[in-house]
Amino acid sequence: MGYKITDPAEMLVQDTAGVIHPGSMIAGEIEAEGYTVEEAADRIGVADDALRQIVQDQSPVTPDVADRLGILFGGQFAEVVLRWQRTYDENR
Repeated sequence: MGYKITDPAEMLVQDTAGVIHPGSMIAGEIEAEGYTVEEAADRIGVADDALRQIVQDQSPVTPDVADRLGILFGGQFAEVVLRWQRTYDENR
């Protein structure tokens, strides 16, 4: 039987010394869903360059982009991404 995460807090890295930018998780989700960055950007209505900078860890995830990604990927994706971004910002 597998383990299903039901609380977004469970997805956060607890060792804050090693917190990475949430862009890597977003890039993984984009790939897992079979999209390119350009396709995902088009689906959520943001510029390709803006999403590319996020997935390359060059720009923070804004609440607007997180909400749009949440619509695309469902569940509590937006909340997870925003928590991860806050943790990243607090620990860099």
